[in-house]
Amino acid sequence: MASKLFGKADVIIDLSDENFTLDSFKLPFQVSHPEKDTPAGWKKEFFDNNPKPLSPKLARKLYLNGAEAYVTSYSAINVYAKNPYEFFLKYGLHLRKKTKRELSNADIGTYTHTSLETSINNFNEGNDLAITLKNVLSASDSSNHDSKHNEEILQLLVSSDKNKWIQQRLNDIFKEYLYNMQQWQSDQSELTTKNLGAELGFGDSDSYENDALVLSLDDEHNTDIHLSGMIDRYDLVEINDQNFVNVVDYKTEKSTDKVRNLDIKMDNGLELQLAIYAWALQELKQDIEAKAGVSDLKTGALTYSGVNNKSTDTPLYKGIISNELDDALANISDREAHGYSKKENEFIQDDIEAVVSNAKDQIKKIFTEVLDGNISMTPFQIGSETGLKYNDYAEIMNFSEELGNYYNVIEGDDSNG
Repeated sequence: MASKLFGKADVIIDLSDENFTLDSFKLPFQVSHPEKDTPAGWKKEFFDNNPKPLSPKLARKLYLNGAEAYVTSYSAINVYAKNPYEFFLKYGLHLRKKTKRELSNADIGTYTHTSLETSINNFNEGNDLAITLKNVLSASDSSNHDSKHNEEILQLLVSSDKNKWIQQRLNDIFKEYLYNMQQWQSDQSELTTKNLGAELGFGDSDSYENDALVLSLDDEHNTDIHLSGMIDRYDLVEINDQNFVNVVDYKTEKSTDKVRNLDIKMDNGLELQLAIYAWALQELKQDIEAKAGVSDLKTGALTYSGVNNKSTDTPLYKGIISNELDDALANISDREAHGYSKKENEFIQDDIEAVVSNAKDQIKKIFTEVLDGNISMTPFQIGSETGLKYNDYAEIMNFSEELGNYYNVIEGDDSNG
């Protein structure tokens, strides 16, 4: 093939100087032995459903396209850790599922995040709960999220009786969450919690000016990895003459699912979101201290908080807690009264430096493999949980153990607790 252009919108990759064939992009179901007719195990005999790796030269063309740095996010990192072949399809070939303009789970998440962001801004302006609720439920585009997208979501929410009912349910859930948050922060006898802000961005974006988190790969790969993202909420916690900053990431799904096997997942490059936020807090420490009006600020807890009606303990904070904050909370009579889950399996107690160091090592490992051309179809599996869940590319992958595909099996807890 003398010349070939792969492109999507403004992403154009020139391969005119390469001598590539279709084998350079190994797709599923290439016939290897069409003449055989074996009754037993015929699928494995006839089909090779395992993608061949890309050459490093082709990988750099696809992912870097001449750039010296690769700009990425937690979401992309997690896609690779879930299944390298899905990363190749999404971020290498830029394949996208055709979208229908109907209310989606992502739209519900955006609506919820926008409402909570507006509520934090209102609380910080001194408004009480009643005024905050009134302002939030009438707001449409006062968010760091895309205002045009917010307007589209609001139009969808009133487009049918069913969607109007969904909006009312979301507003009820939001009101209950806001009430819980206010209750957690009203009891100042043992510790003081103050919202510092919402939507703290880091990385390359027009919406904020903070530097990206940067990692340099080894001399052989000679590439910088730039990470960008947005922290939903960050709080100042004062306890025992110590100052901590906590991160809260809102989840419209069941938040307990996010922390199951979290330590094992992070050791395998999965679910690094909270660890990346810890790294961002380190880089932004001086700015946060200036806003909080304190010094010697420590990272306290990096948490998920469910905004849904799955169960009464869904909103409680769960995730990673520093050794220092865990020690400081030891004498608190009721952690749940301040929003912290008291279930041992819903918090990882660890040294934050170690958490960040592990995340950096995992990210370097992932992008070294990306640039080496790895596109293996090896979704992770921990018990009944696999990397094929919520997968838009199932029909392309045709993953099947009968066709010789296999999972990257990781030992962990398979309970649904």
